[in-house]
Amino acid sequence: MKNRLWWLVVGLLIFSLACSTITKKGKDVTEVPPAEEPTVAVATKEPAVETEEPTVVVVTKEPAVETEEPPVFEEDEGFTIQVANQSDYGICYVFISPSESDDWGEDWLGSEEKIGPGDTRDFEVPVGTYDVKVSNCEFETLTTAWEIAAAEAVEVGGNGRIAFVLSNSNEADICYAQISPSSLDSWGEDALGAKEILAAGNSRVFFLIPGTYDILLSACDEQSLAEEYELEITGDTAWTLTDDGLVQDGQKNMADDGGPFYLEVENFSDYDVCYIYISSTDAEEWGEDWLGDGQTITSGESWHSEYIPAGPHDIKLETCAGAVLATAWEVKLDTTMTIGGYGQAPLEIINESSTEICYAYFSFSSADEWGMDWMGQYETIPANGSTRIFYVEPGIYDLLVQDCDSNDLVAETEIAIDADGTTWTISD
Repeated sequence: MKNRLWWLVVGLLIFSLACSTITKKGKDVTEVPPAEEPTVAVATKEPAVETEEPTVVVVTKEPAVETEEPPVFEEDEGFTIQVANQSDYGICYVFISPSESDDWGEDWLGSEEKIGPGDTRDFEVPVGTYDVKVSNCEFETLTTAWEIAAAEAVEVGGNGRIAFVLSNSNEADICYAQISPSSLDSWGEDALGAKEILAAGNSRVFFLIPGTYDILLSACDEQSLAEEYELEITGDTAWTLTDDGLVQDGQKNMADDGGPFYLEVENFSDYDVCYIYISSTDAEEWGEDWLGDGQTITSGESWHSEYIPAGPHDIKLETCAGAVLATAWEVKLDTTMTIGGYGQAPLEIINESSTEICYAYFSFSSADEWGMDWMGQYETIPANGSTRIFYVEPGIYDLLVQDCDSNDLVAETEIAIDADGTTWTISD
């Protein structure tokens, strides 16, 4: 009996152990796969990788690079037109209009702004082609420029140049204005250019190097309106085209030999003007100093004479040391003589030789010809210490002086003349 019970107990124990093992195996099968399920882990990561796909980043950058291309930026910005005032005038009006427009439009400076002598002003314009007109405060045209399509500087006046004011009181428009040095054989270029017209009732300022000029004015049908030859233009001057021809301002109301007139002197040099001599052209002596009593015209000042008697007169201006600053000959109308000016440098010639100098030539070293005689028809530099001061544009020059028989006295090449000027001494 005991043996049966013992075997029964043993049997139950074996059965219990078998069931426990099956349960553990079943747990191993059902619990392990979820804990280490590789497919689930991979599937969970894939979307995160796709959101950082490199091709998406590349596509995003391309448009940003294209919008910063330089050509597109420059086209949108336009360009600059600069007006540089190298004259002694104040500029009160600047007109900039599209070249295809028939009108000049509005003044770009406005009523409060002015471009003074020596100043510049930049104007920003959209992409296009433009015409430019610059005028002084009296509405006289100082310069024009046409069909500007890129950045450009429009200059008014220039170093060593004086103002020749031409007013048109004729019934016809002036389409051609040829102003040529008398020493040349041809008229040269039209000073008005291909497009500009000086309409009746208007004025135009031309900036010239002091000298002797021939002038031909023509209508738009090329019919001659006026011709003048060998005009001595040594200082700022004004002329008017009337129905009777070209006359210097004031002449049309005077007798043929002129009437009383006056002289104005403007001193823009670094010298004081201490002596002004005005004598009849027929006189052999200069006579008395018109300033007198120790009066001087200092730098930046001007002087206005009393009326000078009718008839042609010669004029000479000197420093306190007796150096000649300027001369004018056979003057019989109101005249302004200007000494120095913006962008001009003094060239002082001291004649310590024993020979009188009758001809003086100064030309840029790059030029092929000597150009005009700066002494003019009547002036000389006497021997033994006389001094003459000329005003020229700074640069590199060739210099030549001759005696009254046109024999060379001294010639120099590639002489540098800077803004402070230079002194050239002539000796035996």
